[in-house]
Amino acid sequence: MMRNVNPVFRLVSVTLLVLVNVLFVHAEKGDFGAWELKSGHGGMSCGTVGFAEKSITIEFWMYLNSADVEKIAILGTSGPDAGFLVSVRANSANAGALELRLFAKDTQKNTAHFYIPREYFVDKWVHVAYVISAEEEKAYAYLNGGYFAEKDAIGGYFGNSTTALGIGQWWSDPKPYGKLAEIRIWNIARTGDEIAANYNRPLTGTEDGLYIYYNFDDFAQIISNVANPGTNNGSLSPAATWSDVHAYEVLSAIPANLSLTANTLTWNGTAESFELEVVEKGTNNVVKTDVVTGNSYSLAELGLDGNKEYYANVRAKNALFYSGWATTNSNTSGIEDINSSNLTVFTRNNAIIVNSDVVRKLNVFAVDGRLVRSVDLSVGENVINNISRGMYLIDKQKVVVY
Repeated sequence: MMRNVNPVFRLVSVTLLVLVNVLFVHAEKGDFGAWELKSGHGGMSCGTVGFAEKSITIEFWMYLNSADVEKIAILGTSGPDAGFLVSVRANSANAGALELRLFAKDTQKNTAHFYIPREYFVDKWVHVAYVISAEEEKAYAYLNGGYFAEKDAIGGYFGNSTTALGIGQWWSDPKPYGKLAEIRIWNIARTGDEIAANYNRPLTGTEDGLYIYYNFDDFAQIISNVANPGTNNGSLSPAATWSDVHAYEVLSAIPANLSLTANTLTWNGTAESFELEVVEKGTNNVVKTDVVTGNSYSLAELGLDGNKEYYANVRAKNALFYSGWATTNSNTSGIEDINSSNLTVFTRNNAIIVNSDVVRKLNVFAVDGRLVRSVDLSVGENVINNISRGMYLIDKQKVVVY
């Protein structure tokens, strides 16, 4: 391995991969973003939720203004005996106060629901998690990653209904005005520790048991289900004027333009603080973590081995929210020589097909910037098999494997 004489260690300076969406919004992959529902919106229709498991976890972030809290539906699939509904309802046990209700039934058709008082969710951001566990025969409610309440749920979740998932709309209920973020539906019962570990940071979309995931970083009239692309994509309503009554807001922006030199790591971005990791290439061992408030970090005193290569990850934190990790362990296009000539990428029979006119190396990235596969391309058609279902970034393109 070539050794530098003066620098502390050997590395390559790269630029963070970014993706710019069209149609009135600018969302970066890895931002923690929110969907705003404004006057005149018709919510989002997302198709039926089809899994058969008797456990379920529903997670979302919500911000409701006190003036807009009335009998409203947040999200649900509830039919006569099946499905679930998250809504604001009058609680007869609390003098008819309007409270957030988490509603579903267990396998015995007993109601497994919770009421959450308005002081927990009005005029503030709150993360809500609603869990029904078939194994434990319990239902749980969590707020902001912490335990709130539990009750019996015999046999677990009764099951999904044939009613399409509606978010921000449900039958004739008045519609909510406010913001929603990081909507996740799982076909497993997540534990309190699992919820606390990532409730306030973006997911990759490939987590076990994740069935529906809307992170809104492809904000357009059709919202992708990142967990299972091509299924349960959301449709914002009304379609003709969606951009007038729906909006996107970045709550924590992923750092951009990372640069790693021998002694300094720098990046662009604005946040209350930034978390960083210095990682040894090859082993992926994290050799240093830190939290800073500026846009640079000195590596001079870390004692890094001059015979090894390193890369760095940085993420932003604003208020309650973390962005995804930006990394120097990638490059702008996913190709070693970004000036090389034409490349076409598409999918066929659950594989990624790449047509190249020269020999080159191609990197396949997950939507959070992780390197998934590095492939040596030959001239002509190349087939990348045995790749998991999901969304990938290749040569500045989004590619979905179904």
